[in-house]
Amino acid sequence: MEKIFGSNHQYVKELFDIIEDNISLVDLRNKLAHGDSTLLSKKDEEIILKKVYILEGIVEALIKKLLLKPGEDFPKWSGSFTATLDMSDPRGTMVTSDINMLGGRKDWRIRPEWFN
Repeated sequence: MEKIFGSNHQYVKELFDIIEDNISLVDLRNKLAHGDSTLLSKKDEEIILKKVYILEGIVEALIKKLLLKPGEDFPKWSGSFTATLDMSDPRGTMVTSDINMLGGRKDWRIRPEWFN
């Protein structure tokens, strides 16, 4: 982070310095990653929720700094999204925000040739 933003940058301080709750963001991350902290604990959850907005700003700035050209903004989202689960499981399902992503199929009745 120091190499990207500089050693005196606000983001470096917010990540590594203990600002409040006697824990830095890096320490909090380590506690979460190694199981010393959990969202099952109300105290831990409160600390995480207070600090998540700080981390959001740092992550956005880091991504912009590493991936985008100066002055360039994030691309606009197309609004299309697809998520799939293994369809061999009868509990499986598919979710989409745009039916055209499914290849324009109009007849969704189950067909015998689909079964091998």
